[in-house]
Amino acid sequence: MRTLGAWSYVRAKMGPLVDEVTAGERWAVCMQCRQGDPRGNPLLRQVGDKLYCGQPRLQNVYRDEYQFGCGCDLSDKIWYANTGCPRGQW
Repeated sequence: MRTLGAWSYVRAKMGPLVDEVTAGERWAVCMQCRQGDPRGNPLLRQVGDKLYCGQPRLQNVYRDEYQFGCGCDLSDKIWYANTGCPRGQW
């Protein structure tokens, strides 16, 4: 299913934060991710000094998040309770 992601982003930012332990566990899962998209690109990507799940959201806004990653900045996403890994890892 293709998603725009704007609504889920707003919903996450308006919701509660997780504790440091949960954020750390999420971060560890992301850092160990070796999954790739259908084109053979790894989902875990570094762009500049930030890590993303797939291509950064603003570079490819409308996408199938399961296949191509959510495009979120992981240092931000891991802290919000209303977010999750697009592949269901956390």
